[in-house]
Amino acid sequence: MNDRLRQWLATARVGFASDLVGVVCVVVATVVAVAVPGIRETLLRVPLAFALVLFLPGYALVGALFPERHTDRNDDDAQPFGEGLRLSERVVLSAALSIAVVILVGFGLVLSPIGFTRAAVLFVLSGVSVGAAVIAAIRRGQLQAEHRYRNPFEIARTARGTSTETTAGTALSVLLVVSIVAVGGIVTYDAVTPPRTHSTDFFLLTPNGSGPPTNTNYPTTLTQGEGQPLVVGVRNREGQPVNYAVVVALQRVAKTNGNLTTPEQVQLDRFTLRAGSNETVRERRTVVPTVAGSNLRLTFMLYRDQPPAQPTTENAYREVHLFVNVTEQAGSHAELGHTGTEIELPTAQ
Repeated sequence: MNDRLRQWLATARVGFASDLVGVVCVVVATVVAVAVPGIRETLLRVPLAFALVLFLPGYALVGALFPERHTDRNDDDAQPFGEGLRLSERVVLSAALSIAVVILVGFGLVLSPIGFTRAAVLFVLSGVSVGAAVIAAIRRGQLQAEHRYRNPFEIARTARGTSTETTAGTALSVLLVVSIVAVGGIVTYDAVTPPRTHSTDFFLLTPNGSGPPTNTNYPTTLTQGEGQPLVVGVRNREGQPVNYAVVVALQRVAKTNGNLTTPEQVQLDRFTLRAGSNETVRERRTVVPTVAGSNLRLTFMLYRDQPPAQPTTENAYREVHLFVNVTEQAGSHAELGHTGTEIELPTAQ
């Protein structure tokens, strides 16, 4: 077995890469929090996304670039940071590199066929973080223990308070990191927080015997004077309780200059519903056509609060409809399209 590999396997048991293992664990937790339904709706995704965007890729890259422990050198050939980096230098570079990686990833995705999407950003940043962490662990494991970077957990156990950095230098580093995190945090929060939308879902279902209503087998033919049961559903996404009103009308439609118009309509029913915030309310109603005709539009118009004096599909908040044929009942001659008037029914109690 190769001596370096034997050395790496031997040292792997002492936890020298526990910080890098932590990076991988946080990346996995972030993917779960952002992508898994039921979890992605919680606030847990926000701090994890902050970490993925503002710190983890840079920290893993710094670990891969600088696997050595920091030692001060005073000779003329000293490197700018000595051998390795101080902890504060690693933190500052990690934040700066993370921002740089995010910018480069953003430009790359915009120019690529994939496009700039939340899923693409999550996938690429996760890959960069995990890949760099693996490289950092390998490079760190190839060094002798006395030259290897000690992660913050080791430093806290063995050398608390031994830093040679000045108070002013530490304060400046902290201030820089806080500034970077504050600026990037605003952008990250906007990216991972779904926009607040205020809307209402309005839908029709058909009864299914003793089972739940379904969105299939909608009626296409009705009989004048005979009831047709339907289920009206409202889902309130307005962020507050809302009182709704529903007006049901049978309409004759015509095409004028390429647009559908409603020359005549007969109002069949109206009723009210109240739905709490994020609540779905369903109500079974029986529609009774009072006139006959072919290719009529059975329209359900939804209003917040009270409907106007002349309800139409144009002034409705939401509307759903079915196109139906209404056959004439024996002994009746009322047909929509021949009456020329709108029949208003009293409000249903």
